Amino acid sequence: MSVSPDRLYELLPAIHRERDARKGWPLRALLQVIAEQVDVIEGDVEQLYDNWFIETCQDWVVPYIGELIGYRPVHDAGEPIDVRNARDRVRNRFLIPRRDVAKTIANRRRKGTLALLEDLAHDVAGWRARAVELDRDPAAVEDPNDPADPLAPIATLPALATRIPALGASPDDVGLFVWRLQSYPVAQTKAYSVDFLGGHGFTFSALGNDVELFTAPPAHPMRIRRDVLAVHKERYIGAGKSIEIWTGSPRDDLRPVPPSDIEVVDLAGWRNAARYGTIALDPELGRIAFPSRHGPSGEVWVRYHYGGVTSIGGGEYRRPIPARADATVYRVAGGGPFDTIADALEAWRREHPAHGIIEIAESGVFTEALRVVLPPDAALQIRAADGTRPILRVLNVRHPEVDAIRVEAGARSELVLDGLLVGGRGVRIAGEPARVTIRHCTFVPGWDISDDAPGGRYTEPSLDLRTTTPCVRIERSIIGPIVVNVHEVLGDPLTLCIADSILDATATERVALSGPPPRNEPAFVSLSIARSTVFGRIDAHAIGLAENTIFVGALEVARRQVGCVRFCYVASGSATPRRFHCQPETPGSSVEPVFDSTSYGDATYARLAFACPEEIRHGADDASEMGAYHDVFAPHRHANLQARLDEYIPVGMQAGIYYVT
Repeated sequence: MSVSPDRLYELLPAIHRERDARKGWPLRALLQVIAEQVDVIEGDVEQLYDNWFIETCQDWVVPYIGELIGYRPVHDAGEPIDVRNARDRVRNRFLIPRRDVAKTIANRRRKGTLALLEDLAHDVAGWRARAVELDRDPAAVEDPNDPADPLAPIATLPALATRIPALGASPDDVGLFVWRLQSYPVAQTKAYSVDFLGGHGFTFSALGNDVELFTAPPAHPMRIRRDVLAVHKERYIGAGKSIEIWTGSPRDDLRPVPPSDIEVVDLAGWRNAARYGTIALDPELGRIAFPSRHGPSGEVWVRYHYGGVTSIGGGEYRRPIPARADATVYRVAGGGPFDTIADALEAWRREHPAHGIIEIAESGVFTEALRVVLPPDAALQIRAADGTRPILRVLNVRHPEVDAIRVEAGARSELVLDGLLVGGRGVRIAGEPARVTIRHCTFVPGWDISDDAPGGRYTEPSLDLRTTTPCVRIERSIIGPIVVNVHEVLGDPLTLCIADSILDATATERVALSGPPPRNEPAFVSLSIARSTVFGRIDAHAIGLAENTIFVGALEVARRQVGCVRFCYVASGSATPRRFHCQPETPGSSVEPVFDSTSYGDATYARLAFACPEEIRHGADDASEMGAYHDVFAPHRHANLQARLDEYIPVGMQAGIYYVT
């Protein structure tokens, strides 16, 4: 395709171009218009050629190529549709996976092999898996803790996995053990010192909570068990492996702790102190303990991996960051000119560019309370660099008016918070901005989740809105309670849009969204919420649209004449606008959500359990699950994978899918 708008004009003889120049270039302008259309036609021809091949074709062509080779889509997972919506295109990729279509003929030749079943899990569902013949004798396994032994799962995995039963299913000959969780890294960061242990106990999590340690990619995303780590420390601990520990100070002079100095013990209750000359490590709780009289020399730094369902909230995962060429970037840490966020904000305030970006380029802990004053018509982003997870944590502040981030926004200004993890205090936004966007952020529910935190601040808001902005948008984030300090006398309600997020008040009876305390009147907002999970009560002025969402607590809407709630779970006792295909369909029904965990920080946080009723696990408008993990499309993946197993397993054999929890 042409990159020059004058390519046709340059084909003309020089005499014609000279005459055209004397007349003011009219011929050149005409040929530039024609060249634009030529580029469009050439691009279409090139795309038609690309659509001949499964590797380069557009998504809408995949089903047609599949039909040519006899590929059979799984109708139980839903019907693929030709759509322009990006989310539905993602759904179609699971219904008719490109990799599966591309390998159909080769897979038919490999029918009956265990390696094929493992490849199917990756190609069809995007999950890591291991296929095991279940009739093998577990006693034949020499070392059940050896991750390199292909027969080890016979002895270890069945006890750790859950089988979704099928009606009339016979005992399985082959088990496909599937890992649904993802393993996410945390780069070199300072370990959290547990206060009541006098500097001898630490947690891997910088928030001070227990966290299960996971294996690093490209290995299967497995929890690291104590018994496995005790036997194979060299495989999991060390440079470039799943776990690294350093001691010393400053950061440029850290000394790695060798695996030989580490003793794997159960540190529940911090009972088992480390022996002299060793460091105690508990991978199932993410804890480190030094001998009581021989603490670390300097600071303790760690690198580890934790588990999660999908990329949501603050994390080091890859995420799209919109580019803005006219913005001035102020880089913090990671080799940038600023050591603190406050220093970058001060430089931004002095230079006052129209569009400013404060980019934090390091996965460290920043103990700063930020004050941001946005001038009228200004735009500011405070964001994490791609692949980093900065933690903004404000501790030991007794004054009730201290916030982690406090924003005073002028008229028509714009604010974006992107990729941040905020704990210890909440975020307050006031003023008259035109737009506020919070994406890929975590505002820790209850402010703090450390084991030695003084009871947490469960009733305190993670987000305090004191703004008359037309729109506040929250995307792919985990947020604690939201308080809207706006009264009806000020005009139109604030528009609050929440999508693909978790709103967590830490308990069903607590308030997740309400007006100003102490009366907690309905929040003066028009709420739009999609594909989200809400733990706690919502008291709102109005709802424009709620869809594919789980409301675990009561949903109270003051203005119920307008709006719609569709394909949602709504707790009993709720007062809502008209409902469409919501659960439970009848009052008193036993249909209610069941989660693997409702505690922030757990690997399976807010994930629907297998015991959850089908009306919720398949209750979204596209037959996916309701809630924040709708776009994982787990029901579609499972149905497609089960169908492929039935297709490629030899006649007379039975294959079952076992999910490793």
